[in-house]
Amino acid sequence: MSPTVQKRVAHTLGYFGYGIAATGGIVYALRHSAAAAAAPWYLLLAASIGCAIGTQSVDYHTNWGLKMLFYSGFIGSFSLSILPLIQMSSAALIADACLATGCSMAALSTVAYMAPSE
Repeated sequence: MSPTVQKRVAHTLGYFGYGIAATGGIVYALRHSAAAAAAPWYLLLAASIGCAIGTQSVDYHTNWGLKMLFYSGFIGSFSLSILPLIQMSSAALIADACLATGCSMAALSTVAYMAPSE
């Protein structure tokens, strides 16, 4: 595998890992918070869409900090959106979701590894 492909796969998996870890950390920290679980859905939706658009509109090479701020805001708003689902579900359901996410990322990594590098 060429160094360019290795670098791209490493960056992609790094950002994905940050997203998964931050989502898990935020949900874990707020798992007993009734105020966080009662956040209005329309504000969370607006924050998620706004941060997703902001993340895609900021250039990675010229303004990395702002891009990561938008990405972190998206992760935070998404974490608050799924918090009531996590509070109502069982551990087995969460384990199944983690397994499915891991399989998806393994499949995407395999595709990236096997892709032509030119």
